[in-house]
Amino acid sequence: MLFRPWHEHSGSWFWWGRALCTDEEYNALWRMTWEHLTGKRGIEGLVWAISPNYMDRDFEQWETRYPGDAYVDVVGLDCYASPDREGYIRQMHAGLGSLQRFCETHGKILAVTETGLEGLPDPRWWTGTLSEAIAGFPVSYVLTWRNASDRPTHFYAPYPGQASAEDFAAWIRQDKITVL
Repeated sequence: MLFRPWHEHSGSWFWWGRALCTDEEYNALWRMTWEHLTGKRGIEGLVWAISPNYMDRDFEQWETRYPGDAYVDVVGLDCYASPDREGYIRQMHAGLGSLQRFCETHGKILAVTETGLEGLPDPRWWTGTLSEAIAGFPVSYVLTWRNASDRPTHFYAPYPGQASAEDFAAWIRQDKITVL
């Protein structure tokens, strides 16, 4: 099972975020969670993913909130699209490039741990934007955010008949992706 606790820790919208707890407190929280679940509870088979969110300024500062190689298996990027296609692609390239170097140094797996475009108004978003955003990076998986049942326009994955559904299928074939 893939487990991604305390995500987007380089931002400050969660209580474990940069402005709300220190690097030492964050790292201690991660290790305490790891030790409780793997040690005290004896849970085996968890794949631990850490996922900083992309920040235009000082993105590499997320590394001060890295609990150590023994506690992390996957390093991923949380980065959401906006109507600014080129800006999103630039952010993904910058973030994935930085994380790829980190993964190579630390022997970790690279992923896109959260992404998407709310409402998917672009019928070619998958092949025209996301594919370009991750091209050339050894990304192990891409996770889009939720499709909310109580908010009809709040969705990040296509459904049958949605404007980008055919493009999603084309993206899977084009990039040889396995959907789970």
